[in-house]
Amino acid sequence: MPWVSLSVTNSGNFRSCCQVSTADGQGLLKSERGTNLHCEENEVKDIRNHSLLKRMRTDLLAGKKFPACKTCWDQETYGVYSKRLGEIDRMGPIFDELDARRITQEDGEISEDTPIYAIDIRFGNNCNLACRMCWPGDSTLWYSDFVQLRNTNKFTIDEVSVEIEKNPSNKWQLSDKKLFSWHNESRFWNQLESHAKTLRHIYMAGGEPLIAEKHYNFLQLLIDRSIAPLVTLEYATNFTVLPEKAIALWPHFKLVNLGISIDGTSKVNDYVRYPSKWDNVLKNFDKLESYPSDNLVCYVNSTLSALNAHKCLDLLKWYLERKKSGRRYPKNICAHTVVSPPKLSPLVLPHEIRSRLLSDFQSLQKSEEAAQESDRDILYSFEQYESNTTMIASGDPSPLLPEFLKETTKLDKIREESWKNLFSKEDVDLIESHLMSDAQI
Repeated sequence: MPWVSLSVTNSGNFRSCCQVSTADGQGLLKSERGTNLHCEENEVKDIRNHSLLKRMRTDLLAGKKFPACKTCWDQETYGVYSKRLGEIDRMGPIFDELDARRITQEDGEISEDTPIYAIDIRFGNNCNLACRMCWPGDSTLWYSDFVQLRNTNKFTIDEVSVEIEKNPSNKWQLSDKKLFSWHNESRFWNQLESHAKTLRHIYMAGGEPLIAEKHYNFLQLLIDRSIAPLVTLEYATNFTVLPEKAIALWPHFKLVNLGISIDGTSKVNDYVRYPSKWDNVLKNFDKLESYPSDNLVCYVNSTLSALNAHKCLDLLKWYLERKKSGRRYPKNICAHTVVSPPKLSPLVLPHEIRSRLLSDFQSLQKSEEAAQESDRDILYSFEQYESNTTMIASGDPSPLLPEFLKETTKLDKIREESWKNLFSKEDVDLIESHLMSDAQI
């Protein structure tokens, strides 16, 4: 929300929103010289009336679809509850459209003293997983695989070229060691501290935010200043770690929304979220059951891709079993379908697999009508799957199956795995037959 929110990329650059497309300068906030505005070099007041934010404000108030917001608009076309809609609902009680119109001048300018109610922080790329759909910009564990997979040691993030190199210990690291370590510096936290009294929502991702040590100090500061009871914390976590310090600090806050990224059960989880182990994730869920407060809302964020869409109902069934057994967590499942990169979209899969997914979902939906009628969270989860499986089944087929399999197979060789272990023999044969057909065209 470009009036009262602040968003920082994992390399420390200010941007208009976490969901925006950064292509063609649409999302990153830049200086007049064309350089990225960075939280270690620029003050928050420097970006409050950035030209990009002013255009976003005027377009949104005029009912225009700002181009950089395409991801949310596209999702809403299929009935998916987008980040945009979520922000409107969440911020409504403290800042709504009437407030926006009241404080916005004709050219989109607002007062530099306008409170910042919400911040979105990505704590670098330090991560303990190397998920299939990830890359070095979001995970340190991807360095070695990336060099072997792409035959290059260079990648670009926030329009800046980055090099991966080996250190004297023969371990892969970035040549620019400070690129993702900005959140360990005092200036960033000092800026946050100056806005602490108005903060009402803090969204944190990474990398893996639960291993970002510095943020626990900031949580303690909010507790010490008696601000914590007014603040909602929200995490995007892989949930392979659950530090005791987090369990100790979280009960002091108004609300803690724990968004757990899970893309499948058992071997699907272990393959897609390498080197995660499903049993370890289950142990952390069990640990969470004894959480000493009622301020925790735990939900699953599941991304449906070409790797896991065909098995996504296993996760829904696992969730149903937990709900029916009286477990506290997770509350529900939020599902999303991969749009970018296109080669990971479920639309690369043969239509037979995609249409069967929708048919299987509809059968499960019908068999669980009673559960949906008695539990709003279960109903919500089914609605999430309904919109996504419908989109997957009805979407135009993608010609990128060969590209998807080429890269997947190459990474399989690096990690000594095989995508075929995720599919039935019949579906493997079906996929390979489509691959041969595409090769003959």
